[in-house]
Amino acid sequence: MAVDNGNTRNITTPGANYWPDGAGYSNGSFGLYRYGNHTVNDTLAAIMRTTSTYEVRSLFCDPRYFSGAGGWQPVLAALLGNLVGVNPVNNQVPQVYSLSQNYPNPFNPVTNIKFSIPAAGNVKLVIFDILGREVKTLLNDVKPAGNYVVDFNAAELSSGAYFYRLESGNFVETKKMLLVK
Repeated sequence: MAVDNGNTRNITTPGANYWPDGAGYSNGSFGLYRYGNHTVNDTLAAIMRTTSTYEVRSLFCDPRYFSGAGGWQPVLAALLGNLVGVNPVNNQVPQVYSLSQNYPNPFNPVTNIKFSIPAAGNVKLVIFDILGREVKTLLNDVKPAGNYVVDFNAAELSSGAYFYRLESGNFVETKKMLLVK
């Protein structure tokens, strides 16, 4: 995906439920569109960024837009440039629960935690210290099936080993991460 003001940035999308907010662009916007038969049909959502804050924001779109022959595609349009390209993205519902190793690891102070859930339900993602004490709850909410990325900022924590645990339905998995300051 490219913008014709001279900036080019590859954008990966972690799933229909989360969307990156334009890190690296000043005053940019994102759109999420339904497509089918190689044409853009409906605008599903749009996100505008006018500050230097970079965060992942939730999008709760009608699930019927993410099935069948169509799909969804991201569009980046910078206010200082025009849209140049659009790349379709395959957003299939995962078949199994999974919790990925955080990236980067070791990290300082921000890391990403990716996970997938094949069915809607309550999802809890919690950080623990080496003694098993709960440090922070990153997520405790009902989520639809999909692929997710959660940013964890450990700026207020000391260097050391930490654990993160994902619970959803009967699925429970824990992984280790290392904070190095």
